[in-house]
Amino acid sequence: MMQHRMAQDTPSRLYSLEEASKILGIGIRTLRSQVAAGKLKVVHVSPRRRAIHPDDLDRYVRENRK
Repeated sequence: MMQHRMAQDTPSRLYSLEEASKILGIGIRTLRSQVAAGKLKVVHVSPRRRAIHPDDLDRYVRENRK
């Protein structure tokens, strides 16, 4: 089950999926599969747009260090 935040509970700065994939150094398809697997939370900014909270991006990096 995917976990999501509501857009009202977010800070002014969120990362688009494209920005987050570049920050992480992974492809957009890989990022989307991580979201689908529930490993990375997204915020639904609008019905067709998702973004990532900076805290969730930091948590993902900490949990997936090699």
